[in-house]
Amino acid sequence: MAESGSTPNRRTLLTGLAAAPVVGLPAVASAYMASDPIFSAIAGRGRLNAELETAMDHTDNTIVSRADKVSIDAAWRAQHVAGDALDDADAAIFGMQPQTPQGALALLRHVATVMGGDPGQLYHEGKECEAIMRCVAFLEATGGQQ
Repeated sequence: MAESGSTPNRRTLLTGLAAAPVVGLPAVASAYMASDPIFSAIAGRGRLNAELETAMDHTDNTIVSRADKVSIDAAWRAQHVAGDALDDADAAIFGMQPQTPQGALALLRHVATVMGGDPGQLYHEGKECEAIMRCVAFLEATGGQQ
């Protein structure tokens, strides 16, 4: 099938499908949003989070197995490197300007999710996250139109 400006090509469709579970949007709609870099950034952050979880599990298993100090230190270093990469990804995402309304919704959802993960970082006992999610729900329900 010939590509046209209104029909996503295979690569765009696969990119959208990869991002859809991360941002909680329907896969077909995501294919049309592939031009917004926020989706790939959030997907990349998801992969970095998985790497950090793996590194943390490895550190725990290394300590539990009573491995030698060199192995434990290496596991801790790998965990810190993974954590620093995740922090860098968050900083980059928080500094991004969405290119589409759907990208803005994805960024709002991501910020609320990340903030909700550590209540110690919140100023008003999670009320920030609730407010963001109410905005997301409103924008999704209204299509951003009044």
